[in-house]
Amino acid sequence: MNCFFLLALCRLVVAMLSGGGAAELQEVPNPQAPIPYTLPPPQRAIQADNRIEGTVLLKENGKPLPGVTVTAAGPALLQEQTEFTDASGHYTITDLPDGQYVVTFYFSTSKREFPAVTVRNGETATVSGTIPAGKIFAGHGFQRDYGDALFPAIVAVVIIIVGSSLTTLLARPHMVGQ
Repeated sequence: MNCFFLLALCRLVVAMLSGGGAAELQEVPNPQAPIPYTLPPPQRAIQADNRIEGTVLLKENGKPLPGVTVTAAGPALLQEQTEFTDASGHYTITDLPDGQYVVTFYFSTSKREFPAVTVRNGETATVSGTIPAGKIFAGHGFQRDYGDALFPAIVAVVIIIVGSSLTTLLARPHMVGQ
């Protein structure tokens, strides 16, 4: 049974019992009809026109360092914002809401952090600094974990493959003169 029909029937019974006489049937809305709904007016967006910019230099020689990953993280953001330095070592992180941020430089295995960078009211904060070059595989990652055993393992695999191929070739009878 349709639940709108049951609702109408219940209303009829209630009306008859309360009024003591004949009751009029009330029209029940069509369940397939779209429900009228108006969206509330849009709310003003959070002010997000602040910027953090700066230049990253190589600590060893003071030259601009391209390719440094620069992040800004803080409670006003859903997730950290990331930019990279250009050829002149410059970066700009835009569209930041008012708040306090931790700016971090990452390059190779080096990391430099600048806590408590505050921007508000359309400001641009400048965070510049130096970072050491670092070393690739400096005591962590693939080389540390597998470096010493890597060469002998590769040699062993090559010997197994070549050896099994030679065994297969030598085991086949040679068809000479056919």
